[in-house]
Amino acid sequence: MVDLPTTEIIEPQLVASLALDNHGAKMKYLLFAPGYMVWYCQMNAITIATTFIPAIKTVFGFAGKGTWVSPTRTKMTKKEGES
Repeated sequence: MVDLPTTEIIEPQLVASLALDNHGAKMKYLLFAPGYMVWYCQMNAITIATTFIPAIKTVFGFAGKGTWVSPTRTKMTKKEGES
């Protein structure tokens, strides 16, 4: 089996879906799609890089517990002039 890069698999699928959807009316999005895919992959890599170490620290107990503490509730009162 040949290992193909992701873009070689996605691009033909994108062209086929844009051509078949609404008889090719959405082909204008073909110019925007590669830039979006690059941006999406970069944001995914940045997200993983910035959250990996804090996640490992939390799993091993070196960081906070991550338990939600509900804020204290206050009784709401009507102000003068409100109905």
